[in-house]
Amino acid sequence: MIFTIDRVFAVRDEKEKTTVFNNMGDRVSYLELSLNIPKGEKSIFNSWDKYVTDKLTLNLGKVTSAQNWNASVNVSAKGNAEVSLKGSNTSEDFSSGKEASTILVNTGTGTNTNNYEVLSTDKDTGSKSNSAKLGAELGGSGTIGYTDKYESSLDLSSQILKLSGTLSENKMVLRQESGPGIDLGGNIVVSIEYSLTDDWAVPVQFSKIGNLYAKSGLPNSVENLSKSYFMVFFPDIKESIKGKLDYTFLYRQVLKGNKHIPEARQKVKYKYGKVESKDNELLKKAGYKDGNIDLIRPQDIRPKAYVIRKGGSEANLGLTGNELKFETAFEAAAFLSYIKDLSLNTMPFNNLRFSTEPLLAEHIADLKIITLSL
Repeated sequence: MIFTIDRVFAVRDEKEKTTVFNNMGDRVSYLELSLNIPKGEKSIFNSWDKYVTDKLTLNLGKVTSAQNWNASVNVSAKGNAEVSLKGSNTSEDFSSGKEASTILVNTGTGTNTNNYEVLSTDKDTGSKSNSAKLGAELGGSGTIGYTDKYESSLDLSSQILKLSGTLSENKMVLRQESGPGIDLGGNIVVSIEYSLTDDWAVPVQFSKIGNLYAKSGLPNSVENLSKSYFMVFFPDIKESIKGKLDYTFLYRQVLKGNKHIPEARQKVKYKYGKVESKDNELLKKAGYKDGNIDLIRPQDIRPKAYVIRKGGSEANLGLTGNELKFETAFEAAAFLSYIKDLSLNTMPFNNLRFSTEPLLAEHIADLKIITLSL
């Protein structure tokens, strides 16, 4: 038995197209399926493979989410002033007859550091100059630092992820729980064994025919074929056995923060829901007007047989008094090919007949395979 869980796109109405459910981050966090066989149905539950709660160990690794804001402010001012005074005087060295010149440079800065330099020259010149230089620089830059960092490490271990439940003759309950970040979606496969309480149908005899061809590739004669027969017994189910499917769920809807990976940062609302078969619109659209689904259909239990007939006849081909019913279409096709090869090699169709009518060469072109639903 296979259950398919899928969340569909949902909106409030035809005019309002805003998604209500199935948004990013939404998930089904708990699910309980209940399947009942109503009284009067000719079947009961016998066993299944879900008596033990399965646990699965997951390692999701480390999920990190970080946000940072940063700015800075820096205001600085610097200035410098330079004043230069150049003076020269002229004197006469009477003893030597030479003229001496002295130049004095006085430089001042904003830090009151004075530098003096005296230069001597033997030139007989005189000059005087004054200069002043004022420089100022004002600049600004800034940063303000603020960091908000959220880090979460998720490590799921032994979370209940697979099905558990209870089973009785007329009711089966399956439960499934999820872990953080895990949506209960996809297919769920449960192996269930039924006990059918209906009467048994008339058994059917199937044929197994072998040794159709010799090593040379030519068809063997009908007398040299290997023949065996076996009987098939099956319940006499003529109508589908119905079941009533109800389910409850817990839906985790993200209201805010669905772009955050860690679920701890999401604002959520849990919605509890219960859907019964009689109110299930999806089942009604699928053709189940009363809400009851088909658990076992006649074609699931009753076998099919493949026979060989000639066109327009209801008689099945038989061999040595036994009507040939093949279990598979492949076996029927293989035997039909063998008959045609007999005809091509002008070999006799001994003991092959339709009821009381023998198989003749003129029948070969009209032979066909018919599928019988028993």
